[in-house]
Amino acid sequence: MNPPNQTALEPLTRWAATVVALALLFLGVTTMIDRFSADVTVTDWIILAVYAFVIVGTLVTAVQAWRRKLSDTPEDSGTASIPAADIDAALAKSTDRVSAVRALRELHPELGLTAANHLIKDRTTPT
Repeated sequence: MNPPNQTALEPLTRWAATVVALALLFLGVTTMIDRFSADVTVTDWIILAVYAFVIVGTLVTAVQAWRRKLSDTPEDSGTASIPAADIDAALAKSTDRVSAVRALRELHPELGLTAANHLIKDRTTPT
């Protein structure tokens, strides 16, 4: 099941970018070696520049997609929409942090355990 802030297409996009990046990396390198083993022309340099641009762009897209998935920060898990009043209410009706996290998740079922824990911890930790 996808996290609430993840669309249904994100896994497909993530895996597609990864597969395309790997294919370009492994198959494209052999093609470039074959091209540059003969007489090198201006066209070959242009093709190499375009290939490098595409492979870097694809790798950046794949890495960003995986970082979003593996990210564990509250900002990435939709916690910005949780009102401070709800956090305070969860803290007010609980005696410890565990019950405060539970109360906050009862108010916001879409909120993950880690994100709720971060919100409660950030609210109770003095700055």
